[in-house]
Amino acid sequence: MTDKSIKRTEKFMRHAMATHGGSVYLVALSQTRSEADAQDVAQDVFCRLLTDGTAFTSDEHLRAWLLRVTVNRCRELWRAPWRRRVESADELAQLPAPDAPVEDAALEELRADPV
Repeated sequence: MTDKSIKRTEKFMRHAMATHGGSVYLVALSQTRSEADAQDVAQDVFCRLLTDGTAFTSDEHLRAWLLRVTVNRCRELWRAPWRRRVESADELAQLPAPDAPVEDAALEELRADPV
């Protein structure tokens, strides 16, 4: 049974972050392919650990729990409705530079597709 009001000790949290923080971040980075999203996921995972009441039987149990929560959080992130409305950086790279004259951008577009 888990108690959502439980708070882990600072010593426990420091140990968990020092020992498993890198693994959590790398898994999040491999799942999200974004440094910013991976940092957010890692922060969410350790915030959840802070209040989760799971009694860990070993350091391996803690690691497995952290990595499972990381993968689940990444999946939640991809299912979020706002994710579908956000443009990727690849799409933004195709836009003309802000300091380029509008005429130059229009001419380039016309040269690319004269029809």
